[in-house]
Amino acid sequence: QQCGIGVGAQLIGAITIGDNTKVGAGSVVVTSVPANATVVGVPGRVVAIRNPDTDTVERLPDPVGEKLESLERRVAELEQHLAIVEGSKDEGI
Repeated sequence: QQCGIGVGAQLIGAITIGDNTKVGAGSVVVTSVPANATVVGVPGRVVAIRNPDTDTVERLPDPVGEKLESLERRVAELEQHLAIVEGSKDEGI
């Protein structure tokens, strides 16, 4: 009941979609989804669960986003290191 299914979303297989669930446009849901959840992606994964009693939203970890942030930090570190190495080379060290 009261579910929102985005344009082009696909619900595949014998799955259950809980009440008050939102499925993002273009998502492909292949596993059952709990009530009050928000699902996005291919394959669809739960990214948030709303507590209807307190009207708060619990954000779930985003492993892809965390990995990208980690890689961005590492690239920045390597760029700093490269600048030091290239600066040393220019000074004839």
